[in-house]
Amino acid sequence: MGTNEDMGLHTLVATLRTSIEEHSRWRRLDSFLWNGGTAAVLLATTAATIFAEELGSWASLLTAFAGFWVALERVLSFGARWRFHLQMQNGYTAIVEMIDYYSYIPPDQQATYRQHILDELFVLRRREAEIPGGGVVANLEAPPAHKVAS
Repeated sequence: MGTNEDMGLHTLVATLRTSIEEHSRWRRLDSFLWNGGTAAVLLATTAATIFAEELGSWASLLTAFAGFWVALERVLSFGARWRFHLQMQNGYTAIVEMIDYYSYIPPDQQATYRQHILDELFVLRRREAEIPGGGVVANLEAPPAHKVAS
């Protein structure tokens, strides 16, 4: 493991770990907004329905809040963003693990394996632009698939 290419893979790990942490933070926020928002909407609509007389005009406010939150979720796609960040976090983690396994690959197959890692990274980085609610996605072509010799 002495070539410049090999060392480049290992310096890449720090950048990948930064991306993993970033997606982890956003995943937690979007998870809270999606799951917490869903629970809040259910509680608000249930309370407004069951306790309509007791709550008076507060029932209308609860219903308005529920409608607003549902509309906000539709626009900002908290659920889709939560799943997106989870998938990206897992994808970057998988690439870090591929790099960790690099030294176990037979030397005559390392160049192919290294290219496979870079191809996987290219595909994953391209997905960064696909965040739900983020607008138009650039149409980039993926690199040709490489197969590691067995």
